[in-house]
Amino acid sequence: MRNFSEVISLFRGLPSVEGVLLIDSDGLTLVSSFSDKDAHIALSPTFHLLLDGMFKTLETIGESANQVCIVQDARVIFAIPVYDLILVVYSQKQYLAELQAKLHDTAAILQAIAKPNFQTT
Repeated sequence: MRNFSEVISLFRGLPSVEGVLLIDSDGLTLVSSFSDKDAHIALSPTFHLLLDGMFKTLETIGESANQVCIVQDARVIFAIPVYDLILVVYSQKQYLAELQAKLHDTAAILQAIAKPNFQTT
């Protein structure tokens, strides 16, 4: 895998996944797999503010999180920080074991891709 689009494509095989976002430290969408191509315009800034604040607060108190899970009625939203990126995955509450394995693998791949860009910071 060499780019973010290839990483997002890893979720295509999971029927429960509704969409995937990869946002940067400014809240801009790097890549999105939502069928509604405008969905990321509304979602990225909102999730960036929420998640970035959450991860910074944890850091301030000396804690960290490798994943945040937001549970809605019929949906689960996973957020995984990788350097200055946040992977956000919207999924129905099905196939969660497979999804969790895919999230773990994807985070490792993102680290390998993004690491050269963040080694000097």
